[in-house]
Amino acid sequence: MGTSRTYGICLLREYAGMDIAEPTSTPPSFSYKLESGLTWKSLFVLIFASLTVTALSTYLLLATPPGYGLVAQAGAPAATYIIIILLSELASLASVKITRQEMFIIFSLASVSVSGPFLTFIFYAYFRVHPVTLSTIDGATGQPFSSLIPTWYSPPAGILDLRTFIHPYWLPVISVFAISFALRIIAEIALGFIMAQLTIAIEKLPFPLAPVASETVITIGERDPGRMRVFSMSAVVSAGLVLFLFSGALPIPGILPWWVPTIELSDYVSRVLPGSTFGINLNPLDYLIGFLLPKNVVIAMVITSMAVWILGNYLALQLPFDAFLEWKNDYILGMPTSVTWFRAVLWMWQSFMVGAALGIVASRLIRGRKEFVAAFRSLRKIGEAEESGLPRLWILISMFLIGSFGSVALVYYLVPQFPLWILIVIGVVWPFVFAVVSSRSVALTGYAFSLPYLREMVILASGVGGVDVWFAPFYVPTGEAAGFTSTIKVAYLTGTKPVSYFKAYAIIMPFAWLASFLWVSLFWNMSYIPSALYPATISFWTTQTVQQLMIVTKAPRIFKPTLIVAGGATMLVLEGLSIFFPSISSIAAFNGILMTPIGSSSLIIGYLLGNVLFKKILGENSWARYRSLIVAGAYAGGGVTIALGAAMTMIVKAVWPLPF
Repeated sequence: MGTSRTYGICLLREYAGMDIAEPTSTPPSFSYKLESGLTWKSLFVLIFASLTVTALSTYLLLATPPGYGLVAQAGAPAATYIIIILLSELASLASVKITRQEMFIIFSLASVSVSGPFLTFIFYAYFRVHPVTLSTIDGATGQPFSSLIPTWYSPPAGILDLRTFIHPYWLPVISVFAISFALRIIAEIALGFIMAQLTIAIEKLPFPLAPVASETVITIGERDPGRMRVFSMSAVVSAGLVLFLFSGALPIPGILPWWVPTIELSDYVSRVLPGSTFGINLNPLDYLIGFLLPKNVVIAMVITSMAVWILGNYLALQLPFDAFLEWKNDYILGMPTSVTWFRAVLWMWQSFMVGAALGIVASRLIRGRKEFVAAFRSLRKIGEAEESGLPRLWILISMFLIGSFGSVALVYYLVPQFPLWILIVIGVVWPFVFAVVSSRSVALTGYAFSLPYLREMVILASGVGGVDVWFAPFYVPTGEAAGFTSTIKVAYLTGTKPVSYFKAYAIIMPFAWLASFLWVSLFWNMSYIPSALYPATISFWTTQTVQQLMIVTKAPRIFKPTLIVAGGATMLVLEGLSIFFPSISSIAAFNGILMTPIGSSSLIIGYLLGNVLFKKILGENSWARYRSLIVAGAYAGGGVTIALGAAMTMIVKAVWPLPF
């Protein structure tokens, strides 16, 4: 027993980056021995939540467009906070103890348990029959684009009128999606473990947002009176601000609709600097990230954001370079920020980001080669010990090879004309490279490394023709491995064996799909999807369809070699400067490229509020000790408020529709 306890202390010193000699840096009653959080209690809560709270999550997706402000972004977190707070209260009333390991499993997987894919399948069917798709003609064949979409991506026309998934047309769509999803997740889980060894054990990177999750788990799970007071006060203040902003009680001219609490100033700024965008984010929850990020990360992201979206867009309209021609022809003075963002990314910044990403990847592979070797050696040794909570290295390698090569085989079966060697590069080599950079990005900035339209660039570079290739389920990673790495960090902070999280993940996923099938079918039977009853399906699905068709039909004009080279050179210069000036963060600068001033304004406001105002009010020591707890409480208060508001809206709108 003594050996196991000593080993656990060493693990937490290595993985969580904690100084054991200073007990004030850890929460009270911290258990240094890693324990499993997978129990019948945690599984029962997740399964029950999946079968019930999925209704709320689904309605938020139907009512509010993804990515538009607090309501849409809080869909899954809102469900998460409702589940864990209700669980904590019920357990307290019933005198049932919920361990912090069980609470971690529930907290980490609550959003997974309510996020099935069946609403996405309806969009796939709608994409084929959308008026814009029907009116688009394929330039290579002269046939209607809708008739060339493969049936394993979108079922034949007329399926939406049936309003049911119980039909043979859905079988290839669901089967291809499920197989592709399973293979990708298997590979990403393996990469998540390997990257955790690199970023947590070897480089000991900070993971600035991980303490928020661990503080939430520990505070709600153990209900320490002192910590609960701080958590509750923060939650109440956050709930009040959310109610104030989203009730329409803020009479500020120019404020956007209730789901986007933003003051849009692009119309005014663009009159002076055409092409530029600007705005002020009023979403209080978006300020919270600024409380936690280091100063050099905030500065890099804000400077990059302002340089790109104010000066960069403006200069591109003025400079006589062919690379900016499409942007000049497409830009219209007075376009809203969302439209400006899409067009500017499409015609300019996507190419720049491809080069920038390649520059960062090349630099990290060169500078970090010793860390990679050390990570594999360390992972092999720790995986041999049962107490570590890690699988053995050969298991991880096998999982990655099965997932990656399985994905390659699936795409090659669906699109046999695609070059096999390119599939291997993009589906086997690139996921590992991307995981290295993305996990490091999350560990340093809290933001995942993203590279939009990489899939489209690969298809274009391959020279393969045909419509079906644009819908093939390529294994192009989007950051799941980095998310798993961050979850492993939180697992160690809460004393949980990481493997227990992934076992619970595998068990709960089928229930999430079942719940999605049941609730989406119910909403579909209540009213057609899309319809006015579900506003997001009218507005956002149309926008998404137009953007997807635009990318497919205009792909040869999107990727520009000169901008790719410029992006790579810029990041290589920043990486070189960081050798002499360690405070320079090229990854933070990269993440700032896609962040409009509306987003970066929330970062700088949050940083100033937290590290200037609140630090002065509370004192430096108290602020350092409680800031993660304050952020956790604020997310909980805002998430629960949004969930209750969405539930009330759903009840009101469900009164009048008839089931036909």
